[in-house]
Amino acid sequence: MFKAERLQKIQELITKQNHMDINTLSKLLNVSNVTVRNDLKELEEKGILYRTHGGATLRSQSPLQSIPLLQELNPSTEAFAAIERIAEEAANYVEDKEWIFLGSGTTTCAIAKALANRDVQVVTNNVLASYILSQQPNANVILCGGKVYTERIPFLSGDLTLNNLSSMFFNKAFIGVSAVDFKCGYSVSNDVECNIFKFLQDYSKEIIVVTDSSKFEKAAFMSIGNLDIANTIISDTGMPECYQEYYKENNINMLLV
Repeated sequence: MFKAERLQKIQELITKQNHMDINTLSKLLNVSNVTVRNDLKELEEKGILYRTHGGATLRSQSPLQSIPLLQELNPSTEAFAAIERIAEEAANYVEDKEWIFLGSGTTTCAIAKALANRDVQVVTNNVLASYILSQQPNANVILCGGKVYTERIPFLSGDLTLNNLSSMFFNKAFIGVSAVDFKCGYSVSNDVECNIFKFLQDYSKEIIVVTDSSKFEKAAFMSIGNLDIANTIISDTGMPECYQEYYKENNINMLLV
């Protein structure tokens, strides 16, 4: 049996049983336990399953799969292809062991997903991002306190959140925005998000805005600052040329995927 066939067979077996142990898989596939462990590691890295003590469980059995957003973040979903690429680029931009902050929103959830199996230290007010990262054995995750705001993706904000953040300093802070415009700068849909983003400017070595090109030349409810507040912008190649020229002229690091 070729490796590709073996990997497919493992997925089929675990799908039927929900969980399989290494010894059983080894006998059914007629391969060594070492081969099975390597196969399970590869399937976990692809996001297909979780390795457990002595076996594996299909990732789709996780409670996360009941959240519609996770389905939207699937790389096979065409509408989120740009967000997935941005998230991968952002994850590659993170150095092991450095402290990062992940803000609210869809793109930061995708970054959390892209950080699978990375040795990272993350503080976030993004409830779903914290849950995604909590499934990763190498991630050190801190969910800051605060009032829960139940928008499309729940996040925490308020005085308690700001008080918690005031004792921390981040190497990199990744923030998603609702809109980008020359006149309005970066803007978000509510004032509580605005307070956090402005706060992070004083407590982060590098501010990184992550947003897809559909957000450009638009304005949302409240501005968090001019376009030069970001040290780095990560977006896709659909970004309008006038904005690309602006970032180049102002020596703002720009990563397009």
